[in-house]
Amino acid sequence: MGSDVFELIGNTALYEVLGVPRTATDAEIRRAYYKLAVVYHPDKNPEGVEVFKEVSFAHSILSDPTQREMYDNQRLRTHIEGQARKYDPMMDPNVELSAEELRLFVERKRKEDEEKMRNRSEFEKQREEEMRRRAEYDAQNPDFKAEYERMRARAKEEGSQRASAASAMRHLTTAELMQRLEMKQQEATNSGIGRVRSGDPGKSGANPSSGLSSIKRSMLNDFRTRHDSAPPTAESMQLRAQPPAQSSRLDFVGKQNEKSYTCEMEKLIGKYSNFNYRDFVEKGIVDGDGVMEAAILADALGNYDRSR
Repeated sequence: MGSDVFELIGNTALYEVLGVPRTATDAEIRRAYYKLAVVYHPDKNPEGVEVFKEVSFAHSILSDPTQREMYDNQRLRTHIEGQARKYDPMMDPNVELSAEELRLFVERKRKEDEEKMRNRSEFEKQREEEMRRRAEYDAQNPDFKAEYERMRARAKEEGSQRASAASAMRHLTTAELMQRLEMKQQEATNSGIGRVRSGDPGKSGANPSSGLSSIKRSMLNDFRTRHDSAPPTAESMQLRAQPPAQSSRLDFVGKQNEKSYTCEMEKLIGKYSNFNYRDFVEKGIVDGDGVMEAAILADALGNYDRSR
């Protein structure tokens, strides 16, 4: 009978293996299986290995309501073959599974289902135990839950504040830097035009297109006017002693009463009068290399008063 049992031919062989009618209840099928398993289990009857395989196979099918219904309607073999090919896509779809292949697949599927049930049962057991311990702890510590919620809300608020601070401290993109630079230039231009129209003393002759570009242009023009027309005179190179009480952090002013920094300032103005602000915006923030210091110095030299 083994071939008919494992190949799932017809719809009576499994019931005959267990010795029950097709109308048997689940309880009757279970009792029949346990009765036969005691007799033919390999641990007690080494010669009953093959019979025990048939009994286990029949019980695994008939104890599952869905598989039992398909077996009664003679659709179970097709269903199992489809499942087996999903497990192993390399199987030839044009070749039917042998009786042994069907048995092995059903056995593997049964073991997997039993493993899932054991894991689910163990999980539920652990969950119930955890809920019991939690209920006991809450009863012994009634203020714990409120304190926990308070600390959780505080941690959430601090996290939001850190995220906001990090967002505010992020580096501006090149597009944002260029936009801010253009806005400052426009504000400076509008401010210069307003001073010219209002007749502001000392500012009426100012260039309307003032701003960063105007500062650079005026520095360059002034430098060329002062140096192209005539070489520096001895008076411009004279030493200027610093008052004893005055101190400075600039490197080129650090040594008092030793040298004048007039010539040094002229060199610096000439060097930074045509500072490239576009390269500063596009590259300076990224590559560093002292470009930020050069930009600050160029702006400072734009407002440098030689008479002081």
